[in-house]
Amino acid sequence: MVNFEVVCLAAMLVVSTIAVPVYEQHHQVEEQHYEPARYEFKYGVKDEHTHDIKEQYEKRDGDKVEGYYKLVEPDGTVRTVKYTADKHTGFIAQVEKSGHATHPRPIKKVIAPVKKLVYPVKKVVYPVKYQSYEPDLQQSFSQEASHYEVPAQIYSNEHSSLSDGSPGSYSSFIIGGGSEKYGHQQ
Repeated sequence: MVNFEVVCLAAMLVVSTIAVPVYEQHHQVEEQHYEPARYEFKYGVKDEHTHDIKEQYEKRDGDKVEGYYKLVEPDGTVRTVKYTADKHTGFIAQVEKSGHATHPRPIKKVIAPVKKLVYPVKKVVYPVKYQSYEPDLQQSFSQEASHYEVPAQIYSNEHSSLSDGSPGSYSSFIIGGGSEKYGHQQ
């Protein structure tokens, strides 16, 4: 028996060493070359209906960014912000406001006199003819009281034992006058 256990243990060791995959570790170092960021964009919105009028321009070359944005303020003036930024001087902005501010004039409430119009109402009286109503009492109707019997319902569950001594159960129910009997007895 000891030899069989030793053989099984040796077989399991052989199988476990064969089943383990061997991974080669490759360390490739990729050199990443970063170029300075370069972009340029411009966009604008001119919606006369909502008075949303604005535009922006920006240009970047490496660490240096320069650009401007313009927008029409609610009072009608135009705000222009010109900006530059780099790693030596930081962010510098110049704000200019041009145009003349116009504010809407307040609306004066004008109260117009209301002329009352009175229309004459013609009173009309329509004659109403009344007739007496007497019910016809010649016919009479009577109904006997209806009688409804509810069927007797008996539900029981009595515990007893069967002939072999094991506990059994007796259940029955009676519907109606007792003419139908359902259930099982020991």
